[in-house]
Amino acid sequence: MKHLPRADGDLRGLDKANISIPVASGGFAELVINLSNSHMSQAKHYYHCASKGLEDNVLFASREQFVSGMNRVGICRILIPEVIIFAFVLMDNHVHFILYGTLEDCNRFMAQYKRLTCISVSQDNGRKLEGFEFNSWLIPNKEKLIEKICYVLRNPFVAGMGVMPTSYIWGSGPLMFNPESSRAFHPLGNTSIYSRRKNFSTTVDIPSDWLVDDKWMLWPGNYVDLIRAESHFGCAAKLLYELCKKNEDLINQEMYGSSISLHDNDVLSILERNAEDLFGNKCLDYLDVEQRLDLIRAMKKQGTSDVKQLGRLLHLKYSELRRIW
Repeated sequence: MKHLPRADGDLRGLDKANISIPVASGGFAELVINLSNSHMSQAKHYYHCASKGLEDNVLFASREQFVSGMNRVGICRILIPEVIIFAFVLMDNHVHFILYGTLEDCNRFMAQYKRLTCISVSQDNGRKLEGFEFNSWLIPNKEKLIEKICYVLRNPFVAGMGVMPTSYIWGSGPLMFNPESSRAFHPLGNTSIYSRRKNFSTTVDIPSDWLVDDKWMLWPGNYVDLIRAESHFGCAAKLLYELCKKNEDLINQEMYGSSISLHDNDVLSILERNAEDLFGNKCLDYLDVEQRLDLIRAMKKQGTSDVKQLGRLLHLKYSELRRIW
């Protein structure tokens, strides 16, 4: 199978950069801003690129939309071949990518994914995505790279979906150390050009030796640098060991200055109990905006979760949440 170009270095040049990474609130964001104005913005490095979770909207509301979202990753890889994808995951309201390239090219990749996603959502149901924005964080060394890859792959598990990181199909997790991951896929060259354009909704020339399944989802191994991603772990046992580490609090603190320490399902259970105590009804859907805000105020006093997570679970808009910040 013909593959796109691979990364030409492994964290090359970072030792000479003498980068100091602050871990205080906003540290990584400040670092990336500084780098974007320096000569290092043109050097190739690893970056963690992610969107914040939408508060009152979703990116993918159905299986078909998830398939389309997966295929857009491959299309963006074709359109911007300078960027190498090492890991990614698509959640219903946000996405994460581990990319290799210059900061400018990685941001171009994310901007392209955002543009195509906004077009797709608009065409599907006329919705306009509000707040779908990205940030990029430099990954300074191999230890952090392994940590960030596992952070990305653990996202569905941490969200309480009850699925192993290597089993969640809307990402690169199932590829890792799995020689059978392409079993259900067949060469795209077996299909007509008309059917490709119809099902992929693009005129981009997708390589005919790429693999696709019967639902028209491209095999992620077509566009993820699986060999190099696995090489950082060395073996499946090392991957499983690293995936068992709970690093979300630290990484969220580094990224946004806040942490989410509980699964969504756990927080929902606490919300329901508090709602029953406060309002005599544990059904969250029956609460009006003021009651939901009162519930968040009560939760904040308990230190149970952060406002961002609570607002997302209670389906509150950003403008509504601002009233209690």
